[in-house]
This record gives sequence, structure tokens and C-alpha cells, in this order.
Amino acid sequence: MTRALKIFFIGRRHGVIPFKARPWKLEKQRHGELEGFNAARGIVRTYSPARADVIFVRNMQEYTLQKDIENIEKRIGKFRADKLILNDIAYFRHYNSKDITFSIWQKNGIPIPAFEVLDISDSEQNHVKAVMKFLALHPCTILRTTNDESGLGMFFLDSDMNQEQITEKVRECRAHVNENKGFRSDSGIML
Repeated sequence: MTRALKIFFIGRRHGVIPFKARPWKLEKQRHGELEGFNAARGIVRTYSPARADVIFVRNMQEYTLQKDIENIEKRIGKFRADKLILNDIAYFRHYNSKDITFSIWQKNGIPIPAFEVLDISDSEQNHVKAVMKFLALHPCTILRTTNDESGLGMFFLDSDMNQEQITEKVRECRAHVNENKGFRSDSGIML
């Protein structure tokens, strides 16, 4: 019989702060996920990165501060050479910030959707103009924050919308970015 694969989960607190790694807790846990994991064969959970075959970084990206990145790195960095690390915190900005991700993919010839990053310091009026110009080229778009994964900072726009409707969505997106600035200073807006 083959040995079960051991996996260590780490997040902003889970696996970093002592006594936060509990069998019933998993950061970013989806409905039924933990039950499914516990029912799986050939894989077991460990609470030590040193004993793990795989380290899986699971942090709530919208709330991950630089301090959290440093804490996770401190805990797993020494294992990088000899363990598989999924969702590695060393590349957090590359996978969390969609504008950076798309630029990397584009540079490496990976197909990406048309996108445009809007300067957050621009006025609401300039953002509305940019959206309308983008919609003149594309039948629809998503106006979104650059580094939000929950979907709360995503707004669907289509070319049938009038300027007032577009302005309202731009206003909502800008407000969402400003709300998140306390957590994530690198938040921006993109189409």
C-alpha cells in the first residue's frame, strides 16, 4: 500500500498563529469542502509544514496585508526547495493582481481577454469616458477591482447601458476600491 500524501494548509492566521490549525477550520473554506477532503483517500492533513509533502497556501486575498505575506513566507520559505507549494505566497502579487497576471500572460503569449487598467487617481468622469470608449469596441465588459476575488468588486456592463447607468457602476467600483485601500493599497480598477 502506498503512503498517503500529506498536505499542510496555511493562511493569514491558520497555520501561522499557534492553535489556529484545527481539523474543522480551513481558510477560504467552501461549502462541503472539508467533508469532501476528509472523505478522500490517499491524502491526509498534517499540521506541520516540515512533515508535509504539499503546502497549500489558502489566504483570503482581499484581506491579505503585507504583514500576512511576510508571516506566511516566514513559515514556509525554508521548505520551498524540497516541497511542492500550491498558490505560493512568493508570487502573491502575480496571481492576486489581475492586471499583473494578464500582463505576465500576455508577455508569454498566453491568450487573454482585452483589458485596460484605469488610473485610480483619474476623475469619475474620465473613468466613465474610458468605459464608454471600451464598450464601443466590445459588446460587454466587466468593470472590476484589480485584486478582488470575492466578486464584490465586479460590475457587468454592456453597450446597451446609458451613461447614467455606467456612471453608477463606475461610482460603485471606485467606492469599493476606496473601501479596500485600508487593506490593500495596491487596489486599482480595470476593464
